[in-house]
Amino acid sequence: MLANTTDRVREEKLRKFNTLWESMAVGKTEKFEADRTRTMRPSTDLASLDASLLLSELPWLTQNQTQIKFAEISLGALIGEGGMGKINQAHQRSVAREVAVKSLHKNTTDPEAILTLLREGWITGRLEHPNIVPIYTLGRASDGQPLIVMKKIAGVSLADLMVDPSVSPRSLGTKQPLDFYIEILAQVCNAVHYAHSRGILHRDIKPENIMVGEFGEVYLLDWGIAVSMEETHEGRLPLAAKITSPAGTPAYMAPEMVNGDGRELSEKTDIFLLGAVLHEILTGEPPNKGDTLFQIMFDAYNAQPPEYSEHVDAQLAAICHRAMHADPAQRYASADALRNALETHLSHRDSLRIGEQSQERLALLREMVTREITAQADADAAEREHSGHAIYRLFGACRFGFEQALQTSPDNAAARRGLQEVLELLVERELQQGAHRAAALLLADLPEPNPALEARLAELTQRNESREREFEGLKRKQFEHSTAVGRRSRSLYAAVLGILLGALAIVSRLALQWAGVSKEPSALLIHSLAILVTTLVPTIIARRALMLNLVNRNLVYLVFISLGFAAFFRGLGLLLELPPSTVMVMEMTGHSAIGLVAALFADRQMLWISGAMGLGALAGGFFPEFAIPALVTSIFVGFTALALGWRRVDRRASLKTRES
Repeated sequence: MLANTTDRVREEKLRKFNTLWESMAVGKTEKFEADRTRTMRPSTDLASLDASLLLSELPWLTQNQTQIKFAEISLGALIGEGGMGKINQAHQRSVAREVAVKSLHKNTTDPEAILTLLREGWITGRLEHPNIVPIYTLGRASDGQPLIVMKKIAGVSLADLMVDPSVSPRSLGTKQPLDFYIEILAQVCNAVHYAHSRGILHRDIKPENIMVGEFGEVYLLDWGIAVSMEETHEGRLPLAAKITSPAGTPAYMAPEMVNGDGRELSEKTDIFLLGAVLHEILTGEPPNKGDTLFQIMFDAYNAQPPEYSEHVDAQLAAICHRAMHADPAQRYASADALRNALETHLSHRDSLRIGEQSQERLALLREMVTREITAQADADAAEREHSGHAIYRLFGACRFGFEQALQTSPDNAAARRGLQEVLELLVERELQQGAHRAAALLLADLPEPNPALEARLAELTQRNESREREFEGLKRKQFEHSTAVGRRSRSLYAAVLGILLGALAIVSRLALQWAGVSKEPSALLIHSLAILVTTLVPTIIARRALMLNLVNRNLVYLVFISLGFAAFFRGLGLLLELPPSTVMVMEMTGHSAIGLVAALFADRQMLWISGAMGLGALAGGFFPEFAIPALVTSIFVGFTALALGWRRVDRRASLKTRES
């Protein structure tokens, strides 16, 4: 049913075109060429202009003995020629530069040809744009024919480039030919948009009229059949509204160009031609096909949307379809809008390429992670560390690639999926290794949430935090019971106490002897209180260093418990009226017992105190008259030995640390 409807529509269009074709009287004029890449040039609508008068107003530019002595232009070798004229290289004398000169074929006197060349000069002279070849001046040759002096450009046409990209004046490097062609077309869009802003239509945009210079510059050439959309140009520029016959290159024509009614022409006509060039870039041939001019023109008139193979990028195909829509209203609003669509696509293509490279890295990363998991049991710490560094280097490159692809083209779905996959892969790795903090950081960067991974992370986090709390408890317990903590401070503290208490005992004995009360039990109680105060002072000063852990605190507590027992024994001796020697022996025995308990349950170095006090107690028991000197000696020797013992252990530990 659909096929029948399509056939009927085509037959109706063919009937109307036959009528149009008869009105064009094709075959009765040689102006219409069957070559589909040759321009159909209309009869000029400038017939009201006097070609001879216009020529007479132009300056002489080449050597003419009767007209000019010193020629401004010296013609050189032929650069190229076409059906209407030719281009020579030349030298411009006044500014000493090389230029190009466009002129008619020799002995051409046809006023229409003269006016056509002048019109091209007038139009191009109004358009000053980087992508349009600058016109320096118009003038006359020695034979009176018109000349257009323009910038000399060296390069190749887009048509030649599409046949063989290697002829490009500049190396493409890593750039793909398709990208290069689209970049060229985007610059042509700039020139067309500028011309439209000046009210001028080109009407003959095709690869042969696009030149790429040796430094990458792009020019839109051949403005010979351009027309003005504004009546302000009337006089020297033909008005589009007054066009009454087809003009352009049949293989690229828009449907409204075939009708030959200039009132249907608009900026959208040039947009169709730009789309036709893009079509040829994608397919290698113009959009309008046929073996005869009739067939080609009907194909343009019919304007069916082209079909593209699966190898043509879908986004580029959509750009072509919109630019070449049969209805001008459905085409891009401007040449600049088409340029923007092309550049957006180029960015998308760059994004796709970057994403593809990152996909390759992602595949390699998967292999590395799999190998790491397989070899983890047999690998030593160094191998695992090296493997981890390699994985994270590749992960960084892979992630950066996907992020760069998304920055270039935010709608790149493949890059977004790739970023999701690479982050999920590393989250899986960190979860398997039990690194919940690293997994959490990666999981937070996922473009899309992953509830399964989040649940596994929550479970691992809870398990790890429980272990960490247990480990911290063990560490704290180990710290609290370590005799190594504060050993140096304890050593200094013991040395200071040994000196202070020994000195206090000597000074106290001399003072009491001088007062004559050295044998009184009350004097011993006073001395005990003095010892307590003397011990309290350095303890308060060094309290932070001495209270670091449980061992240190217990040792300090034992010191004061021992001093408390001493005061208790001395008070008991005073109460029971015991001899001072007996009290001293009891006191030293108590100190020795407390030191022994401290050695068994806190620090073995406390044996020095226990041993010194035990020996003092024996000496006082056998020799009561030496009980007090025995106490003084035991205090000094015990604390000094304790300080040296701690110091020796501390040095030994430091040496082991340096060796390890």
